[in-house]
Amino acid sequence: MSDLINRRDAIDVVNSTVESLKLSDKGRAFFEKIVSGIYDIPSVRSRAIVQGEWLRADYDKVRCGECEALVRIEFHSSGCARNFCPNCGAQMDGGGMYI
Repeated sequence: MSDLINRRDAIDVVNSTVESLKLSDKGRAFFEKIVSGIYDIPSVRSRAIVQGEWLRADYDKVRCGECEALVRIEFHSSGCARNFCPNCGAQMDGGGMYI
């Protein structure tokens, strides 16, 4: 999986490095090309991953701890069959199967 970074933060790091190095005009031009390249990298749409937990609601249902959605669920010997909430998308791969 690729790391997602903040483009502005990356450019700030490059710019502060340029400032601290006291570069010649040729050296500054090199770093300006790096900054230009950072701007050219395509962006991706992302969102924060929400971690949730299943809360026991009934013998065959659980409730999402994030959005309160009631979900009929299957249990296998290894635990809960769903590792995310189909309503809000919260990841349910944390410590417990349900509470």
